[in-house]
Amino acid sequence: MAVLKLQARSPANVTTNAVVESIDGQLPQVHALNGLRETFKDSTVRRRAEVHVLDCLHIASDALNSET
Repeated sequence: MAVLKLQARSPANVTTNAVVESIDGQLPQVHALNGLRETFKDSTVRRRAEVHVLDCLHIASDALNSET
């Protein structure tokens, strides 16, 4: 969980390189956010991850902010 949260907090590259990287499947922030989402969708894992809900909601809201 700590690794996913750290990776999800890393800023996404919104440059031309990001477009090239996304073709190769190399957007680690997106993959980490998807992993966190799936964690809370699974009922058995969710029970163990409940202590991380608030922190993950903050990460998700920060990821929605756009700088452009």
